Amino acid sequence: MTTPPPRPTPGADDGPDDRYADERINQHARPWVGYVALLLSVAYIGLGIAVAFTPGRLPIAPLWRYVFAVVLMLYGALRVVRVWRRYFR
Repeated sequence: MTTPPPRPTPGADDGPDDRYADERINQHARPWVGYVALLLSVAYIGLGIAVAFTPGRLPIAPLWRYVFAVVLMLYGALRVVRVWRRYFR
């Protein structure tokens, strides 16, 4: 009677340090992706400013227009931080 083969032990490359290795390799192959992501993030902030300061463009109450504008600007700021940490560190 034979015994089953032993289970493979987790290697050093299975940890949290290496789980994004493929993404890091791809980031170096396409450096323009970070700039496009940053541009789109700034576009969210610009859209929020435009919504806040152009009355009459959206058929909603002014309070909700300002709430929507603030949400767009906060989302854009969050994306800028995430893009900066991911592509420009």
